[in-house]
Amino acid sequence: MNMAAAEASARRPYRMRARADAAEETALRIMDAAIELWREAPYDEFTLRDVAARAGVSLSTVMRRFGSKEGLADAVLTSDRVGTQRGRDEVAAGDIDGAVRMIVGDYENNGDAVIRMLALEERIGIVRRVVDAGRQAHSDWVERVFGPLLSASSPARRRRRLLQLIVATDVYTWKILRRDRQLDAREVQVVMRDLCRAIVEGAP
Repeated sequence: MNMAAAEASARRPYRMRARADAAEETALRIMDAAIELWREAPYDEFTLRDVAARAGVSLSTVMRRFGSKEGLADAVLTSDRVGTQRGRDEVAAGDIDGAVRMIVGDYENNGDAVIRMLALEERIGIVRRVVDAGRQAHSDWVERVFGPLLSASSPARRRRRLLQLIVATDVYTWKILRRDRQLDAREVQVVMRDLCRAIVEGAP
């Protein structure tokens, strides 16, 4: 192999890696654009063309990477690009204050969009899948964080307490307090925290 060929061969992995990095960066930019639009409008009121324009790429680029709007929604969900699962994972088991602080913070960013999604779950299949995954993730999180505080309960009582805690920290509870009753975020935290403590302390 001559010198020129050897240099070309050495550069090839670098160029391939650079292209892969650029493609990944573009994909993340597209997902972030979709999240921005999701936070601003109902899922059924923006299109892939809107996403492409927000991301600064062509529609064909979005289609080539994700295939469809449903494919993009699945990618956002499985990547946790919104960050909800990451935030949940950072809450230590038994930390009521940390749990409430995290969940209210998440609802401040995403709660209105989630409420809009819930209104569409009976009509749009991908929305139903996203919502069902969110419900399961919330249930699992409540059990992980609050479950150790209920260890002395009987199985039936423990199950009731966990259901109560799911309701106490649900997005609809946030909506009632924040949007319907017009409390500020700090007041919402206090009410949710007090509800959680009352449920936990009544566990035996």
